[in-house]
Amino acid sequence: MLRSRSSTGGVMNLVKRMFSSSDQQLSGLPSTVLEQLAVAPFAVEKFKDAGRGLVAARDIQYGEVLLTEQPFVCCPSLSNRKKVCYHCLKVLPTPQQQAAGAAEPPLSSRSHSFCSSSCLSTAQAAYYSLECQLSLEQLERHCEAYGERFPLMAARLALMIAQDGMTAAARQQQQQQQQPLPSLEADTGGAVGRSSSADVGRLSRV
Repeated sequence: MLRSRSSTGGVMNLVKRMFSSSDQQLSGLPSTVLEQLAVAPFAVEKFKDAGRGLVAARDIQYGEVLLTEQPFVCCPSLSNRKKVCYHCLKVLPTPQQQAAGAAEPPLSSRSHSFCSSSCLSTAQAAYYSLECQLSLEQLERHCEAYGERFPLMAARLALMIAQDGMTAAARQQQQQQQQPLPSLEADTGGAVGRSSSADVGRLSRV
């Protein structure tokens, strides 16, 4: 519930308190963040015996979007897997909408559907490439039997971490392979491939 607040700039004041009221530290934030904070329609206030809460920093219109944010990790439930994008959870067009030409058909990969090629590419770069090499069938049967969904979300988070680590390791290995090998001639003072007569004599005696 948003309570009305007459003064503006509450968000900026809140951020200053979070950063020890230091304008110098606050100036270190990206300009885009500061711009968003300056025009945010809400602020955080502390109420006696109630704790912190959101208050309106200006008049808010009916139906106005106050805040949007991408989730760190999300996963569709088994009951909605055929209805939403496997990556962003956007509702997929129905067969009737597709037949009427009102929407493009979703992209299919294995038994999963994606709302766009962009979502499929993002999923492949984040976790889906590794997931396609594994089988989550046993975990899905467990979630279906017990009506759970969080194990699937935990599995997606684990895949994200694992694929990120594998990608970083492969990138590091590629960089190491591209680095030129040190010159042996430079390390030995230009003596590679040349031997003195004394060296040859010692080798012959051996």
